[in-house]
Amino acid sequence: MQIIYATYQFFPDSRTNTFQSISTIKNFIEKKYEVELVYPDRKETQNDIKEFYEIKNEFKITKIKHSKKFEYKTQNFLNKVVYLCNHLLFASRIKKYLKASENRNFILYTRSPYVLFTSRNIQKKIIYEIHQITKVAKFFIWLSNKKNKKIVFVALTPFIKNYLHNLGVNEDNILHLETGYDENLFSEIEKYKIVRNNEIIRFVFGGSLEISGLSKGLEKIILAFNELVKDGKLTKILFSIYCSNLEDKNKLDSFLKDQQIKDFVHIHNRITSKDFYQQLFTSHVGLIPLPDSEHVNKFSSSMKFFEYIRAGLVILGSNVEPNKRFNYKKMLFFENNLDSIKKAILESVNILDINKDFSLDNIREYSYQNRVQKTIDKINSI
Repeated sequence: MQIIYATYQFFPDSRTNTFQSISTIKNFIEKKYEVELVYPDRKETQNDIKEFYEIKNEFKITKIKHSKKFEYKTQNFLNKVVYLCNHLLFASRIKKYLKASENRNFILYTRSPYVLFTSRNIQKKIIYEIHQITKVAKFFIWLSNKKNKKIVFVALTPFIKNYLHNLGVNEDNILHLETGYDENLFSEIEKYKIVRNNEIIRFVFGGSLEISGLSKGLEKIILAFNELVKDGKLTKILFSIYCSNLEDKNKLDSFLKDQQIKDFVHIHNRITSKDFYQQLFTSHVGLIPLPDSEHVNKFSSSMKFFEYIRAGLVILGSNVEPNKRFNYKKMLFFENNLDSIKKAILESVNILDINKDFSLDNIREYSYQNRVQKTIDKINSI
């Protein structure tokens, strides 16, 4: 059996969603599926996709012609129209590509409502992974569900799952799966028996400075740390920040220089997933700052959340829905103000030595490996 993973993402890219796609592909390959990644040729890059994602297993990579190299960096009206037109054109080309491959035994896997819509008539099973629901996506889901009853809708959040119910999608065709993490990589690193240095309390953040165009507020968190250090309320600490890209790193470097903050904050460029997981095992507290927006509360599922839990960290997170829907005993919340952030930071230090057990079996439920197996079980059941 083959999986054709058709997506409007571009590769390689430092954003979390591309790592999710590659991890999904890797785990389908481990389950003995032949996989082909199909995506638009819409961005110039000098990076090799297999080196960037540390891909060991071979799979076919197919680039589909794109009308122009376009990154949609801004959300103005013209860019939105261009994006819609280019995405629809890509989806139409995918339809032609799939029709030419109809004699092959494959399952279509996509994250694109446009690809779902144009491919709804093919006589194949479809897995559609949903990360948000726009007005266009709602319409395409409704039409596709009426036409093809062999679609598995993978909902990233409870809100999306409930929304699918309201659109008339049968419960048997819905699968709620959060973002997930790489259990195989964690298990491999654990063999090294890394020991934390408890003489210095290490806080860690990994990722981008924004989500859906909104700031995560990391600068305010740095200011909160700085005030605590200046007041002598926080000593022997290190705040390690691993940025997704060089642009974010340069922005934070400039911020630290302007605020004359040094010593306890270390800004790093992007590192590999393996290296980041190793850093988690030497850390004590992980941070998940998120804006309190409609998009975050309805559609966000943080990969870092599961990675921090798997590493056994205390977690400091914004008081928003995606951080609150799991019963993790070492989770502390803060509001978007300095006093609340400072209070949460101090509290995180106080509970480091408190034993709050969390079953590894519970977190392994959210591994990529389990995620893919659940998807396979669901698609085989319809």
